[in-house]
Amino acid sequence: MVETRLNSDERKQAIIDAATPLFAKKGFVGTTTKDIAEAAEVSEALLYRHFPGKESLFGAIQDCLCASKQSAMSLIFKLKPSTETLVFFIYLMVRCIKEPMGTGAAEADSNALPRLMFKSMTEDGKFARTFLEGSFYKLMKPFKASLHAALGAGDMVESPLNDEERLWFTHNLTIVQRLNSLPPEPVFNYQRNSQALIEDTIWFALRGMGLKDEAIAKYLDFDKLERDYNRILKHT
Repeated sequence: MVETRLNSDERKQAIIDAATPLFAKKGFVGTTTKDIAEAAEVSEALLYRHFPGKESLFGAIQDCLCASKQSAMSLIFKLKPSTETLVFFIYLMVRCIKEPMGTGAAEADSNALPRLMFKSMTEDGKFARTFLEGSFYKLMKPFKASLHAALGAGDMVESPLNDEERLWFTHNLTIVQRLNSLPPEPVFNYQRNSQALIEDTIWFALRGMGLKDEAIAKYLDFDKLERDYNRILKHT
């Protein structure tokens, strides 16, 4: 087996890139170190030199994917809590889920992360929980701050949903839509193009959270949101 000469960091990333779609397809238990070594075009001995076992490699994948999401969503921490920030938060979250902005393995297979998440949820759920703890759970605090700011400004009605449910219901809705997009032919035909579906999802989420129609009309400016989003992409 011919092994391309890479430095240590490059080799580790190459192994992560090769292993991610394997774990996404076969799960943690079903993927062997032999499978990973063959996909990465290295010997098993070299694989073990960089990663002592599947557990450490799986953890490295989690860290890599969490970091790629966090780099985009972390902008929220720098914004003043407000109704406008809440709208941008939801826009950014929906876009991050529906159009992954990862690096490395995520670039090699844009469906790798959602497949890993769904595969994990049919097994022990460990990867999915760890990923969310390293990404979206950290965003609950700034989300709540903007949610309460919107309530204080009179832009949002009271709701039987608690703060966490207002965020997670939106997250879960978008995740299911991402799942629907994985097969060559989607299971549900929304009869909408991808951009229109993103816009409809964001409107539905904001309305479901309790944002008033007047606030939605004022702050849900998709052209502006798109410009802000593209500016973020340049720095991630």
